[in-house]
Amino acid sequence: MAKGDRIYLKALREAKKDDPDNALVKELLLSSIEKNNGKAEYALATWYLEGKEVKKDLRKAFNLLQNASNKNIASANFDLAVCIENGKGTNKDSQLAFQHYLKAALLGDKQSYY
Repeated sequence: MAKGDRIYLKALREAKKDDPDNALVKELLLSSIEKNNGKAEYALATWYLEGKEVKKDLRKAFNLLQNASNKNIASANFDLAVCIENGKGTNKDSQLAFQHYLKAALLGDKQSYY
């Protein structure tokens, strides 16, 4: 089990409840991120991408996606590629986007195959 996984899994269990305490979920994700957990970084990045429970912040999302990508989180690489391809939170760069799509595909992200 990776560092911070127990805290991350606790955040997931809370998030899946019928009436989740999203403040607790965010707190748990941040705690897991402090332990260098890439899955928690990716989860929180998706919140910032969509503006879910936090103010939408593409730059913050991009930074979290980069960190998760460096930890080989397949979905983070895909979302990072989309951000780079479309200039969300960063400058557009089709070659760099391609590299992240390829990395995501090699890590098993099925969306990246297309």
